[in-house]
Amino acid sequence: MLSENLIKLTLVVPLVAVLFLSGCVGQGSVGVGKGLEINDLSVDFNSVDSGEKVTLYLKVSNTGSTEAKNVKAEIAGIDVREWKGKTTESLGDLLPVDPQSNTPGETQTRTFDLNAPTLAKGLQVSYEPIVYVSYDYEATTVKALTLVDIDELRRMEQQGRGPSVKTKSSTGGPISVEIQAGEYVKTGTSSEAYNRFPLYITITNNDWGSGGTVIPASGRNANDYPVQLTIDLPSQLSASDCKLRDTINLWKGQNAEITCDMRVTRPPQKREDVLITVKMDYRYQIEASTSITVTGTK
Repeated sequence: MLSENLIKLTLVVPLVAVLFLSGCVGQGSVGVGKGLEINDLSVDFNSVDSGEKVTLYLKVSNTGSTEAKNVKAEIAGIDVREWKGKTTESLGDLLPVDPQSNTPGETQTRTFDLNAPTLAKGLQVSYEPIVYVSYDYEATTVKALTLVDIDELRRMEQQGRGPSVKTKSSTGGPISVEIQAGEYVKTGTSSEAYNRFPLYITITNNDWGSGGTVIPASGRNANDYPVQLTIDLPSQLSASDCKLRDTINLWKGQNAEITCDMRVTRPPQKREDVLITVKMDYRYQIEASTSITVTGTK
């Protein structure tokens, strides 16, 4: 039997994420982040009575250098049948940051109008709605290396110099790619020690610990975290023991490793710089939460 005193119940909702607010962008320059960020998820009233209207406010911005496409937001963590309101919204495509013109990435806001569920008089329940924001994203990483004929390399070594160290570039994102190979490859002989080298590709989900995840493709197992991977090679190289176009499943949603056996099929007469390009396409999801306390009046 309920007493006349107010009885408080605590509703525990699993998988509640901590809301990470993006840092302030200084007026001097626009920084580039890792993709979409949830800047704000809040409610107009944190405490309401049964049946009263509640509005959730969502603000999302693109801090990355790539356009986020097909952006969608969905409210979860509460029984949408009880709250009787719209719980999904499309945010369209969000333009990326442009550091050259000092232009921030695009920001979109949405509101969700809900009605607090009916509770018996004397009950007070705390709810923690979660918002999932998902989007299509792509990233490109380029690795440069030098193909050098063994006679040319010996001549350079006799002169006290060697092939210059090459840099790599990446468009970034919540999923990063690390391409590892030597700075140069010796060519010009039939020996197994030349014209051949291993290429290591490591894919890492940098935001796994804060709730960021690749969304499983439709029809796949819920424990799959697929990334579409494309390796573009120059005409001077060929690869074996790996697929140049493949769907890679991140192990436990966190990382994956690919190794390719590379061969120089068209060696240079002296030396030549070449580029290895790795492209990724995936759908990513981030999350945040807020809290609402509902007091029963029936």
